[in-house]
Amino acid sequence: MNKYYAIALKFIDLGMYDEAIDHLKLAIKEAKSADNGDMSVMISCVLGELYANLGKISESKAVFTEVKEYCDKTNSLPAQKEIAEKFLNSFDAASRPQNPRRESSPNLKPQQNKAFITRQMRKRK
Repeated sequence: MNKYYAIALKFIDLGMYDEAIDHLKLAIKEAKSADNGDMSVMISCVLGELYANLGKISESKAVFTEVKEYCDKTNSLPAQKEIAEKFLNSFDAASRPQNPRRESSPNLKPQQNKAFITRQMRKRK
């Protein structure tokens, strides 16, 4: 396992989200420098979900766009592609004008590591 990724998960566990973001970025950079694009995309999904949970929608959208483009280009990681598409679709739905009769909002909940990220986010409340 990428050491920066392991540290980032610990920071998430401690509720230190800014530090987690920094270490996730380092983990992605390390995976890319080791020519491990698949690993960098898997870590990017966690980063995108963390951004979404923190309300940083533009950052999350940018990360998930890169994930989707990589998956389309390499024809790999179908699970990560599906996660990226779900988030991107929910972001698009959230930006459209809402029907006044519609009471529910788009689901922006995490798809990957859902239980883990949700538990960590609740610990700090």
